[in-house]
Amino acid sequence: MHHLSHEHGVCYPGQTKFKTDFLVEDKHWIGFPGLRGQLKRYDELYEEKKELTKRLKIKIVEILPTDIFPKNQLDSKLGFLLQ
Repeated sequence: MHHLSHEHGVCYPGQTKFKTDFLVEDKHWIGFPGLRGQLKRYDELYEEKKELTKRLKIKIVEILPTDIFPKNQLDSKLGFLLQ
């Protein structure tokens, strides 16, 4: 809708195991950890991914289910992309 270039499922630099959900404008990494707190293995992999992004100095913008429901708050969370 806002004509921002984006890709889905992009591997982190030098990685094949971990991917981001979205890479916007080739510099904004966005993740949706929707199953966090639901599955033990998912949580373990999520922690590994957090350590990886910390080492790579990549800042992830997390979109949580509560950012979408019951009230959509994506404009406040992602509004910086439109500046």
